[in-house]
Amino acid sequence: MINKFILLLALSINAYANDIYSSINEMLLSKNTALEHQVYNQINQNFESSLGYINRTASHIKIVMTDPSNETYSIYDSYIEYCDMDFNECSTINEPQIINSPFFKILSSGIKDNDDLDDILIFNQDEELGQNTMKIHHQANLIELSYYDSLGILNKIKISKIQ
Repeated sequence: MINKFILLLALSINAYANDIYSSINEMLLSKNTALEHQVYNQINQNFESSLGYINRTASHIKIVMTDPSNETYSIYDSYIEYCDMDFNECSTINEPQIINSPFFKILSSGIKDNDDLDDILIFNQDEELGQNTMKIHHQANLIELSYYDSLGILNKIKISKIQ
C-alpha cells in the first residue's frame, strides 16, 4: 500500500513539474515577447531597466533593446552577434561561458525536467537566490528570471507575451 502511495506521489510531482515547465515554455518560447532587463546598481541601490522585445525565427533568436539604448543580440547555436545601433558597431561573442550559460540555454530551448539545469533552478519564491542558481517566478502573463551574473550583480529578466 505504501509503495503505491509513493509511486502515485512521485507521478503527481512529475506531472506538476511538467505542467509548470510547459506553461513557462509556452510563453518563453513564443515568437514575440516583450522583455524588461533590470540590473541592480549597487552604488545607488536601485534597479536600472532596459526595455525591448524578443523575436524568434527558424535560424536564430533576436533580442532587440529599444530603451534606453538601441542594441540587438542575435543568438545562434555557437555565437551571439551584438550590435550597438546607436554607434553602428557590431561584434561577435563566441565565448563558451556565455553561449552555454543557463540564461541563454533557457532562452534558446526552454526548461525541461530532465536537463542539467534542474540543480540550479529555484521555483520556490521563499528560497534564497544563490550565486550559481536562477530563480523563476511565473504568473499568468509574466515570467521573471533572477540570477547573479559572473560579476555578482543581480539581474532580473521579465518576459511577457505580446498579445
